[in-house]
Amino acid sequence: MNNYVALGDLIKSISKTHKFDKDELVFLNTSDVLEGYILIDYYTPVFKLKGQAKKTIQNGDILYSEIRPKNKRYAYVRDIDNTEDYVVSTKLMVLRNASNQLNTDYLYHFLTFQGTIDYLQKRAENRIGSFPQITFDIVKTIKIWLPELQVQKQIAKVLSDLDTKIEVNNKLNQELEAMAKTLYDYWFVQFDFPMSKEYANSIGKPELAGKPYKAYGGKMLYNAELKREIPEGWEVKELNALTTIVNRGIGPKYIEKGGIPVINQRCIRGKEIDFELTRRHDLENKNTSKLIEQYDILVNSTGVGTLGRSAVVKYLVDQKVTVDSHVTIVRADQEKVNTKYLAFSITELQPYIEQLGVGSTGQTELSRTELGKLNIILPVANLQSKFSKIIKNIWQKQSNNQKENQKLAELRDWLLPMLMNGQLRVGYTGSENEYSYKYIKPSPELLNVAEAQVDYSLFDEQNNTIKARKQAQILTLAIESHSKLNRNLYRTKGEKLIEVVEKHLLMDFGRKAIKMAAGPADFEYLVTTVEPLAKRNDWFVREKKKLTSGGQSNKYIKGSSFNEFFKVAQLENQENIYELERVIDLFTELKTTREAEVVATTYTAWNNLIIRQEKITDNAIVKEAREDWHKKKLEIAQAEFKEAIKWLRKNDLVPKGSGKEVL
Repeated sequence: MNNYVALGDLIKSISKTHKFDKDELVFLNTSDVLEGYILIDYYTPVFKLKGQAKKTIQNGDILYSEIRPKNKRYAYVRDIDNTEDYVVSTKLMVLRNASNQLNTDYLYHFLTFQGTIDYLQKRAENRIGSFPQITFDIVKTIKIWLPELQVQKQIAKVLSDLDTKIEVNNKLNQELEAMAKTLYDYWFVQFDFPMSKEYANSIGKPELAGKPYKAYGGKMLYNAELKREIPEGWEVKELNALTTIVNRGIGPKYIEKGGIPVINQRCIRGKEIDFELTRRHDLENKNTSKLIEQYDILVNSTGVGTLGRSAVVKYLVDQKVTVDSHVTIVRADQEKVNTKYLAFSITELQPYIEQLGVGSTGQTELSRTELGKLNIILPVANLQSKFSKIIKNIWQKQSNNQKENQKLAELRDWLLPMLMNGQLRVGYTGSENEYSYKYIKPSPELLNVAEAQVDYSLFDEQNNTIKARKQAQILTLAIESHSKLNRNLYRTKGEKLIEVVEKHLLMDFGRKAIKMAAGPADFEYLVTTVEPLAKRNDWFVREKKKLTSGGQSNKYIKGSSFNEFFKVAQLENQENIYELERVIDLFTELKTTREAEVVATTYTAWNNLIIRQEKITDNAIVKEAREDWHKKKLEIAQAEFKEAIKWLRKNDLVPKGSGKEVL
């Protein structure tokens, strides 16, 4: 079936009114969805809901704003366990697949394709009213190319794979940004930077070298400008004294093609620069010397809500790039301050910069004079340099991810229209996950583009690093918990804890646990990925020791960066920190590795039965954990497994069938 079909014959607009049978609901307005994602999940009392809170949703629905399609206020409802707790604004269309000939993923990509959005925006602008708006009557007239269902699935998979890789890069960049901010806060806000050897020796306490400065008694002096204490040897200077440029940009002469990119206020958001939103300036018609350089800081300088937003120029898309007159360029004087330290500091001062604006609402302006008076804390030079080396590496990784995302997006946007209208086709071999060249083979040029632009090994490597780092954080919290009781955490016990935490708190460390003599474990991943990562960053290391029995113990020892990483672990797991620490403390109280082994094996055996939807009895759990596990488990008495079942129930650690079955 290779024809065009009107959407009205395939989908429905759902307007079913919510029953409002609960005291609280999650209310989704147009501002709560963006480019495929639902941005909130918090509950609002029903009596406080707006009058437009009406519609129900279910998984598989596509939420699409009726207002200004170009703003991309849409979301795909997926993997929500309690959709009955959600109520949606009447300004969001709830689009639902009503045909067994249409794949919903394929529909989603069609509706969010830029060509579709542009068409809907034009229709919205032609509407007579106070703002551009569309209705389902417009949407249902759009015709979609409808190939065979399997082909739809293959097309959707190609596009979804590219979107997934882009999303992983975005998440990695968020993780890197969180790391950078945490480091900055500890060093330059809380003043717990590593104490230098020279300072430790000068106060007669060489053993304090590397310890957090303020926490270990580093000398603090009162600063009159900031009206608080700062470390000895640090200064406070106005921004003007540390810069060579604090200037607004140009009044551009815009052209469609050619010229140079012009960054405007829309481009600066979330401390990043979106070069996709730049326009082009006719350099021949109006030349300018106001060109930005790498590590310049750009500050939005006009309007409430935008004024104060800032970003660092981590890389340039062209040799020449400028900014318009609503953006201020700040350039560090490299002889007076470290460029990257100043850049990061200014982005962290956004709340203060916002208060510097003057003028009426909507006309607020940030003068360069007021911006130049901004007080900047100036640490000693060697500490600025040390921070700069770390942040440069982080920014380089973020820049590489952003550049890769641009290429992936270009590839996706190039593929999408041709796939959606049949100019380029992807075949199938009978399996949804296999591509076939027996249909219409993609051109060699396309394959070359894909090979050049999609680095799958980099994608997997980055994804694994994020997950391994998260596992290292849990082990760090466990090492500290054990140390408080004057105990040590050993590798095997740590792996048992990780197994339970991963499933109980619905986390993903990238492990592939199997049934082993020591219980559920993925020692290969731990030994080859997690422990080396911890060692490279000096969070913790493994100390090997031969035992009289001929075996070997593997004890975790704190590294020089342990304390900093411990604080990061607490901060980045804030959402689950209480339950996480509760589970860790419970395992800490287990005195032997054997106890932890029996508990973890029992937990995972129980979880396996739930996943397989088998009847749950104590005897069934014991059989799965003992007889159906590993022959070594037969050496453990049934009574020990039954005690573990009681322990799990008593401590509210009953499995829920999460994760994958351990085989």
